Amino acid sequence: MPERTWGDVVARGSLQMWKHYFAPESRIHGIDIIASRKRHEQTGVRIFIGDSADAAFLASVIEQTGPLDIVVDDGGHTARQQINAFEAIYPTMHHDGVYIVEDTHTSFWPEFIDTPDGKTFLQYAHERTLELHGWTAKREMHERFGIEPTRREGEIEVSEFCRTTGSIHFYDSVVVFEKARRAEPWHQDIGRWL
Repeated sequence: MPERTWGDVVARGSLQMWKHYFAPESRIHGIDIIASRKRHEQTGVRIFIGDSADAAFLASVIEQTGPLDIVVDDGGHTARQQINAFEAIYPTMHHDGVYIVEDTHTSFWPEFIDTPDGKTFLQYAHERTLELHGWTAKREMHERFGIEPTRREGEIEVSEFCRTTGSIHFYDSVVVFEKARRAEPWHQDIGRWL
């Protein structure tokens, strides 16, 4: 029997935990950079070997898995890995999916900040919170929201992220993105707020 490392114990234990936690018919997909971890595959659990910072690799994973419902990013923890994985996977998820990034405290550790511009994952996630306000950030647009949507002229340009994200939650060491289809706001009594 090959010698087991701490990483093997964590990988095997984590996959088994998620398999036990979710419904028996759930399909669990793991990503690891260490090829020997593939041996932890079992019925309903598949492991892909590659780097979570590699967009082409992640695209090939999504091609094989199809849209995901829940993602728990507990990968390499560098800013580049966390940002690249999010950008590759999040847009492809089901419209009501949940994307969780663990160990975001590494945004405070210099050795984990490896993006060309020095951006951390927490900075990146904060920029996404600003993007959620695509419709409401400009005060002059608020009058428009008092007009019934079918009677409005044109559309306000917002990002796809704004249109498909319901909320972002920040916790100690964890950021959670909840997908949801959103439309331009409508408030019948907007005048009293202005």
